[in-house]
Amino acid sequence: MKADETTDHSANEFTPPPPYTKQEKSSDANHNTIKPIPELKGTPSNERIEWIVILRAFACMAIIVIHIIDCYVAYIQYIDFHKYGVVRSVINEIILQPLIRFAVPCFIMISGTLLLDPKRNTTINKIIKYIIKIIILFVVLWLGYCFAHDLTFNSLRNFENLKKWIYQSFLKFFNGLMQGNLYTFAPWLWYLPMLISLYILTPILRKFTEFADRKTARCVLIILFVTTCIIPTINNYFNFEIVPVTELSSVVFMYLVGYYITNTDFINSKLIYIGGVVGVIFYLIGCYFGVSHPLDVFMVLESMMILKVFLSHKIKIKNNSFFNCIAKYSLGIYATNIFWLHVLKVAKIHFTLLPIFIGEFMVFAFTLVMSLLTSMILYRLPLIKKLFTK
Repeated sequence: MKADETTDHSANEFTPPPPYTKQEKSSDANHNTIKPIPELKGTPSNERIEWIVILRAFACMAIIVIHIIDCYVAYIQYIDFHKYGVVRSVINEIILQPLIRFAVPCFIMISGTLLLDPKRNTTINKIIKYIIKIIILFVVLWLGYCFAHDLTFNSLRNFENLKKWIYQSFLKFFNGLMQGNLYTFAPWLWYLPMLISLYILTPILRKFTEFADRKTARCVLIILFVTTCIIPTINNYFNFEIVPVTELSSVVFMYLVGYYITNTDFINSKLIYIGGVVGVIFYLIGCYFGVSHPLDVFMVLESMMILKVFLSHKIKIKNNSFFNCIAKYSLGIYATNIFWLHVLKVAKIHFTLLPIFIGEFMVFAFTLVMSLLTSMILYRLPLIKKLFTK
């Protein structure tokens, strides 16, 4: 050993390199690891993150506007297109679309932010409770909207045949569950089964985010992005059918990318902003030609940019109790806003009676306020309070 220590250094170029030291090994390993963002690393699961509260509130209000356009405006167009007019059509179906369609992807990404962080205390028992709550909510909402539909449009004009209707509705529900066509009366309820699927996959995805290194995560995200965002967009824009993909796969991508954007330094910020701007422009073009899809690649890119903006700037609003309230009751608002739009349709109250923008705003304000009040009342009922506030 002493001879080795006294060997001339000029001969070292012919000898094999020495083995890595522990420090060198750790530096190489760190190069392939994903660094967490300090602000969110290990945030307790019950701790409020203010920018997420604000984003959730904005997304909840955007959901109401989406439902107004998809459900209420479509009804107005059908019965009175002359009064509805071309200008309203351009505003609602082209200009507004890039401003509101971020809502669903952002909700999914927020869920990934909060549930996929291995450092947060999200146990399997908590996830099972979430799943049970969403299943109960889904069944109740489906039966409720089915009842409202039959009461308004079909033969259920009195309560004499209510028992028969209940039996037939449960039978219709389970038949629809087996055949995959549950959304005849309430197509907007697709979000709840999707949420259940994500919660079922959450324990597996949490292990992935805990142990996957940079290369593995990059490969998985690129594959998911191409197969679930780019290919479906090409299929939709050019009437191709390259690869059949499921909507759940695209949702899993958004779920994962929400975690990686907000909890790590993994995805380059400049790429997110450039992709977001490109997404807004091309989504607007797609709306103009009528080929856009709510979850196509351009809207996903825009939603990633919005999430990054809220994270980077830690957006806050002074005296934001109103936004806190909307965020707190966002699930209830989602569950009840369609009911109040249905009330407007049955009452034949048309926003086209008012000037442009004023009529739309009045419908939005009415739906938001009534949905919020309904949610606040429902959340005070003992059974619902026990299910959804604990």
